[in-house]
Amino acid sequence: MHRRKLALTAFVALLSPLAACGGEEGEETTDAADTSTDVETGDAEPDTDASDVADTTDVGVDATDTTPDAVDAADGSGDVAPDAEDVTPDVPPPDFSVELNWPIFAAPADPLAESDVESCAVYRETRCVDGHIETCQVYDTDTEEWITEPDDLTRRAFLYDRWYDLYSSPSGQTAERIFTEEMPAGTPEEIWSDPANFAGWGGGGDSAIWTGTALNAYILRYLSTGTEADYARMEEKTRVMLNFFEVTRIPGYLARFHYLVVPPGTPQDPDYYFRYDTSDNLDERDIEDPATLDFLPEIYTSGLGTPRWSGDPSIDQYNGP
Repeated sequence: MHRRKLALTAFVALLSPLAACGGEEGEETTDAADTSTDVETGDAEPDTDASDVADTTDVGVDATDTTPDAVDAADGSGDVAPDAEDVTPDVPPPDFSVELNWPIFAAPADPLAESDVESCAVYRETRCVDGHIETCQVYDTDTEEWITEPDDLTRRAFLYDRWYDLYSSPSGQTAERIFTEEMPAGTPEEIWSDPANFAGWGGGGDSAIWTGTALNAYILRYLSTGTEADYARMEEKTRVMLNFFEVTRIPGYLARFHYLVVPPGTPQDPDYYFRYDTSDNLDERDIEDPATLDFLPEIYTSGLGTPRWSGDPSIDQYNGP
């Protein structure tokens, strides 16, 4: 079955004088309800009546005779001989001499390589170019047409990626955004994304596994679109994943996440993972020579606080990378 090949690309949405581009980038907003999914839950335990209960009295042995129906005559062990239809056929052992084909996937061709259309990574993001507002929008690379009203599933998928990329990954690490007040479903993005309503980050202890899960999604998106923007997005998230190992300075040892310990009362910043005193946590250590790790945010070495990483990773954390 042929599938339309969709990509995110930038195009001129509004023709306006240069002064009109003086607003904040990314002003276009979406409803939080666009990214929600209703889940219907049912009875966790199905009803059972007497007719559904298996008959446990018939175990292949006559109830009045404790002697098995058949005995291995060779050794007299008394093992019950299997029925003919229960015998598992011989299966040849796997051939481990066969070399694995690597890479698993062939790199996709960029469908925009020979066109004037430019790919982008964040759905509905805007920018000002030569006095015109350009918006990242869905584009059908087969028909070379803009999809201004994508189907619900496509729209939700790109909105979810927008939410994750812009609002749930400080320094590339997956984290849980905590608000200063309740944010009910349907609250506009311009409100829940406002730094004034940001209370801090949570869930850092599981960042490694969920960042790895996100990387899988980044890879699959690139394999689907083949665009330069999605390649760069995937490559950057791969580097973030490797940084979980680099930050520990211990070969092969994975950090759950890294952060900056700041004095109590320091305002939280949605761009960085700040925490207050963690000195009593034995599973967390200061980052050794943080200035030599070029992937760390500059604020880590600004003197505002102490850069640290969290250790003691469980097996499931290693499943992420």
